[in-house]
Amino acid sequence: MPPHRRCYHECMHSDDTAPGVNSVLERLLSAKDPLLAQALTRLGWPPSAVLGVDSATVEHLAREIGRNHVLARALWSEGFRETRLLAIRLAQPAEADAAMLD
Repeated sequence: MPPHRRCYHECMHSDDTAPGVNSVLERLLSAKDPLLAQALTRLGWPPSAVLGVDSATVEHLAREIGRNHVLARALWSEGFRETRLLAIRLAQPAEADAAMLD
């Protein structure tokens, strides 16, 4: 993973037990599947934007974490398909502003 794509700070929710960006990325990376990543690139995803984690795993992680808008913003900025899918699930719709919706 290119260094400019990693978020090295921990974006903690007000709850100290909430995971940070680095721990979420580690969980996603541990669940990656190279065959899925290849399939996604054949479907048009740029290889640099795909980790190769299935949607069911992303959904399970989202349920485990719960709503966390700060973490959602940080994950979105990572730019991977999977981090953005997770960010959509974690975001608080009421807290979204025009810039985030663009």
